[in-house]
This record gives sequence, C-alpha cells and structure tokens, in this order.
Amino acid sequence: MQDLADQEIEGIARLAERATAAAGRRLREAKTEWTSVDSQVGRDIKLRADREAEALVLATLAEGSAYPVLTEESGRVGDIGDGRPYWVVDPLDGTYNYFREVPLCCVSVALCTGNEPRFGCIFDFNRQEMFTGGIGRPFCCNGAPLSSPGGAEFLATGLPRKGDFSADRLTRFGPHVATWKQVRLIGSAALSLAWTAAGRFDAYEETGILWWDVAAGVALVRAAGGQVSVSGDVLGGTLDVRAYRQDPNARVKLS
Repeated sequence: MQDLADQEIEGIARLAERATAAAGRRLREAKTEWTSVDSQVGRDIKLRADREAEALVLATLAEGSAYPVLTEESGRVGDIGDGRPYWVVDPLDGTYNYFREVPLCCVSVALCTGNEPRFGCIFDFNRQEMFTGGIGRPFCCNGAPLSSPGGAEFLATGLPRKGDFSADRLTRFGPHVATWKQVRLIGSAALSLAWTAAGRFDAYEETGILWWDVAAGVALVRAAGGQVSVSGDVLGGTLDVRAYRQDPNARVKLS
C-alpha cells in the first residue's frame, strides 16, 4: 500500500472539495435541463445529470492528480491495483430523488487505497453543506470541525435498486428494522453516511450496495469516531455496510 504524505493528503482534500463543488454547483444551476433521461432499465434510471456531473468531477480531478478512478458512470478509468491510490466517484448519489425534485442527493468523492478510504468528501448541494474527513483529518462540515456523540435509536437504511426484494428478504428486513426507535430510507447512501457522521442519524446499514455509493461516507464516519464494517469485494461486487456512531453491541433493541 502506497503511503501518502501529509502534504499530499492536504492537496488531495482541496482537489476533492473543488471537484465536488464544481459538480454540485452545476447540478443546482442546470436542474431543469439536466433531468432529461438517458436510459431506464428496471428500477435504475440514468439522467443527463449523471453524465455531466461525472465529466465535471473527472476533469477537475485530472487537473491535479494522475490517480486512476472508479466511477459509477464510466467504471474504471486507468489501472487500479497494486496498492495504488485511486479515486472513487459517485457524481450524483440519489439520482431518482434529483429527477423528482426531492432534495436528498449529493456528489461523493473518496480517495482510497485497496479497500480503505483515506479521505472522503460529500457535497449536499441542496443545503450547501460539504462534509469532509479521513485518516488523520477531522470530520468537518464546511471546513468547521463537527463533533456529535450520536445515539443508538435512529437508523438510516435502504433497499438497493438491484437488490433482493424476495418475500424471504423482506420478511427478515422488517423484524430487524423494528428493533430501532425510528428508521428512514432517504434514497442516498452517501448522504445517509454523511448524516450518520454528523450525528443526525445514529447508524446506517445496507446490503447489496456498491463501493462508489459508500466509500466517501465510510471515511467520514470513521473520521467522526464511529465504527464501520464493510463486507465484500469493493472492486468486484456488492457490499454489506454497517456504520454506527456508538458501539452497536451496547444498543438496547426494541422488541
């Protein structure tokens, strides 16, 4: 695994912030024209916004970095492997929300080595909140350190658009979420994780999710002092992700 000097991490942080800000600004400004549909397959929808926002993020990252990229829209750009740092990009997490003018979506950029996010940046462009943090860097919102102990009652989760909707899966899903006091499905894994890091949610759990959906958010929750587990191959399949602001073993479950 390639080590990154503090000075390099600082440059990476600024670059990620510029990239997410550039895409987020245009996503706000061009909402009317960018909601045209490029494709629809099953529950999945792709908008012009996904494509245009990705182009902005990639162009900005390329100005200051030669690292390869794993992105939702284009897949792998460059060679990823051998412990080299690489970017993970979701140019618009919460595409369907954006399409329907539900203000729960964001731009997500992370720098990773292997299966470890080193730095994450999530820009909630509707609320103008930029969440950042990573290894050796504090969790911040708009540049100001943010600290919240969180609790153990409020769960964010989701049902992935390509997930298992079988009766057996849903039968198991119901009793589990019922052990939490309150549960929300907001349609954006990245924003769910950012808000977990901020203490707005106490936990985030989801199965069948993809690396670009969660990489930046995993970095944020860890930077905020939370606990995160990621199961699965980050470069080759779906993942099970669980993130908590407090020790999940200490949680009192409702019956």
